Amino acid sequence: MSWLMGCVGPDPAAISRTRSLARQAPGFLFETEWPAGYVAAGGIPETSLRGPTWMVVGAGLHSTASTVRRLDTADWQQRLSAPDPALADLDGHFIALRWDTSDPAGALSAFTDALGLRTLYHADVGSSLYLASRLDAIGALTGRQTLDDAAFGAHWLLINQLSQHALLAGVDRLGAGGRLHWKAGARQVTQHPWSPAITSPDPTAFEHRLMSLVLPEDPPGRTLTLGLSGGLDSRLLLAMRSGKHSVHLHTFGDANHRDAAMAQQLAGALSVSIDVIPPLFPDPDTCFRVLREHMATTHAVSPASSVFGLQSFGTLHARGRWMIDGGFGEIARQQYLNRLRLRGRDAVSRRDATRIAPFLWLHRVDVFSEDLRGTGLDCRWSHGAKEFSVTIVFHKSQIREKEVWIMGGESSIKKKRFDGSEVEILGETYEAGSPGQGDKYNWQDRIGDKQEMLKFLQSGLRYWYSKEGFGSEKRKTPA
Repeated sequence: MSWLMGCVGPDPAAISRTRSLARQAPGFLFETEWPAGYVAAGGIPETSLRGPTWMVVGAGLHSTASTVRRLDTADWQQRLSAPDPALADLDGHFIALRWDTSDPAGALSAFTDALGLRTLYHADVGSSLYLASRLDAIGALTGRQTLDDAAFGAHWLLINQLSQHALLAGVDRLGAGGRLHWKAGARQVTQHPWSPAITSPDPTAFEHRLMSLVLPEDPPGRTLTLGLSGGLDSRLLLAMRSGKHSVHLHTFGDANHRDAAMAQQLAGALSVSIDVIPPLFPDPDTCFRVLREHMATTHAVSPASSVFGLQSFGTLHARGRWMIDGGFGEIARQQYLNRLRLRGRDAVSRRDATRIAPFLWLHRVDVFSEDLRGTGLDCRWSHGAKEFSVTIVFHKSQIREKEVWIMGGESSIKKKRFDGSEVEILGETYEAGSPGQGDKYNWQDRIGDKQEMLKFLQSGLRYWYSKEGFGSEKRKTPA
């Protein structure tokens, strides 16, 4: 993914610091500097564009009645030359910057796409304004790296974060349809959270709109490929495109996985070739580098294991492809809002926030509990052919360390055969249990008071105490 960072203001030291960090960033491509500012971009060249006084990262898409076209340098030059750029009609994901080199104090404007698929972080320090498309970059630029617990709580516990707050204290976030203007040391921000247009339903208009997205113009040197998982959304896109235009298909994952098998079966029925791209499992050093990038760009939205599948996008890019898929189909089908509309209708009509909240929760581990605060994966080491990591788990006042084998050689032990000769066999491959042999373990000793004891029991006996459940697991009369 392409990135940008920058600084604007009369402080030469701030500009020098930003320049130094940008040039060291992975995938650095180009930079522009003037007396009162500096901006740089990196990542994928096709989605990193610039002009004399502007810079864009991402892909802006312009729709017509029959197709969709990705904006090129000339298109962006025309739009960003206007005093008030018209960007609300664009689809896609992008961040656009525009600056005035004649202003000695620094003047700059920033714009984000209508859906907020790309986020721009910004913070003023002294007389300078820092900008970055990545949270780790803005933290390094400003030195503000303290987690905002309230913002992270909303981000972690909800299906969609409802606020525009950044996850770092002292850092702001320019979200959907945002506009930022910095002039004479003052920052002005306006945001326009996206909402669907309320119009009379017109199935024909919707079909034409969707068809234009399914049949886009290919950028120079690129061939379109459709991501097919076998699910409802990607099947619909395949049905709309097949018969009207040539189609290339791909699917991610092991060829024997049920989703990949379903995709191959559908492709065979249509006599269309499909690329099955298996997950990549790189060496340990690459794993840590890729995981770091994954964490910096996803902010705990998806599990760490998804990084292996996301690497497959690089494979498609190397093959000269660009892709569409049904990734936002669940939003178009109102999958999340239907739960609130159908089951939480009374709570919404009464405007009861306490009753509305459960329909918006994303059930995850409670990382805010006293037991888990401070959990982290901090170090690793090698021993011979093995690679190890240490996980330090904070459980109240007790710290436990666990040694985990990641990859490399195997543990072996020697034993005597029936004839007295020694033979080497595979040793223990499991982790020792806890507590160890002879250790006392009484769960009551770890419980502080009556309420915590009841919570422990209700968790262990959640079938009897839970008010939620589905099908045969749902109790009509909770205990």
